[in-house]
Amino acid sequence: MISNFTVQTGTPRHVVGHGVSGAVAVGVISAIGNAKKVKENEKDKTEAIRDTLKDSLIGGIATATAISVANNLGDPRKSFFQTIGSLVLGAGAIYTIEKSAIYQKNKLITDGEK
Repeated sequence: MISNFTVQTGTPRHVVGHGVSGAVAVGVISAIGNAKKVKENEKDKTEAIRDTLKDSLIGGIATATAISVANNLGDPRKSFFQTIGSLVLGAGAIYTIEKSAIYQKNKLITDGEK
């Protein structure tokens, strides 16, 4: 039965801790790339900071989602639907960030603007 499907994923990992690690790792990579674009006048500083923060947030969510799914797959007490729920929640959060009205290509909306 599919609800009893498990995979040996080792010791369960801490989701939040790995999410922070993912945010930091992606943030460092994004900051380096965005700093280069600022230096080459391909982006202004505000856009580079915004993009780096967005990338960091998405990297943290993606990493936390992956750890949560792996933990669920390795735990025979977790159902298939709990595993899929973790995946959908993470994907939904990332989709929301990507499509957010706050984040637009050439503009960062501040309080009071629409």
